[in-house]
Amino acid sequence: MKDKDKIIAKQAGTTAILAAATAVDSTQFAGYPLLNTAVSLFLSLYGAAAELRSNRAIEFIQFIQENPGAFVADFVKTSEFQDSFVYTLEKYIRERNNKKRDTIKKIFLGYADSNDKESFELERMINTLSLMSFDGIRLLITLKPLLEKANKNQSLSEYLLEYLVQDSNNHPDKYKLPANTNIREIWADAETDLISIGLLRTYNIPRYDGSRYHDYDVTRFGEEFMKYIAN
Repeated sequence: MKDKDKIIAKQAGTTAILAAATAVDSTQFAGYPLLNTAVSLFLSLYGAAAELRSNRAIEFIQFIQENPGAFVADFVKTSEFQDSFVYTLEKYIRERNNKKRDTIKKIFLGYADSNDKESFELERMINTLSLMSFDGIRLLITLKPLLEKANKNQSLSEYLLEYLVQDSNNHPDKYKLPANTNIREIWADAETDLISIGLLRTYNIPRYDGSRYHDYDVTRFGEEFMKYIAN
């Protein structure tokens, strides 16, 4: 591609992004350039990345448009919104995984809806998401409904084991493990993953069967994070 063609392509990408923001300002903010201001700040910092992933940037702007109840003018016009928008959009356009991008949008929506944005751990949540393995996400989705059913006399890991045994009995062909293998083996690496990034709290509790697997519960941060994980 010639230099001239590169310049035209760049202008097309950034122009389309700005046009999408202008459309939102027109329909939601009476034409005042509120979202446009945040987008312009983003482009001044990450224009090179945005020109290559303009479709993702526009997708995120459309997500703002689809949630007018959370992204109201009094919030969008603030530097607090501008800073959080720039941070989140930069992570969003760089993320390769569709499920993680959906989760980033859910986290940002939770931040926008929060009555205590100062203490909302937006950056920590998005950074934690970037560190999660695919199996870690799958395990967290599995644990999410179990957390609501677990009781105080039982760790989440014990409840998971009961669920897996029952699920295996109900679906004999679902788990194809070698003989005499603990069924929790299928989640062993994912459990370690979620413990290492602070979503699960592990306990060194001896087990009657000599199992080496972690006993664990979800941390306070993990419980909050689970609210936004995309199924």
